[in-house]
Amino acid sequence: MLGAKQLYQNMVKVSQRYEKLKGLFDQFCNLAQSQLTSQQCPVKGILFHPDLQDNQFGVTFAGVSVVFSFSLSQDSQGTVTCIKGAETQVGSFSFSGQGDTNLKTVEEGDVLGI
Repeated sequence: MLGAKQLYQNMVKVSQRYEKLKGLFDQFCNLAQSQLTSQQCPVKGILFHPDLQDNQFGVTFAGVSVVFSFSLSQDSQGTVTCIKGAETQVGSFSFSGQGDTNLKTVEEGDVLGI
């Protein structure tokens, strides 16, 4: 059983890790919003619904809405879960504190960053 001091130290580490990963998710949201809603975006009609206070943002296109939700996984990685409609999970990915995801490009196999 953990003592009070060790428990406190663990909570501080988790809090710091969460804040770092949450910051990367917020940057991801802001970049996605600026790119998908800009006049230069070739795809028109994308609606963006940021809700960073609740660790998520939504995107609506052609009548279909998807919510991207951030959480901290048990292995201290950031996880983004993509939910379509009420509760249909259509995908997820994880990312490190450096912003590297577990996703790779099809052509070169390069790691994608958040």
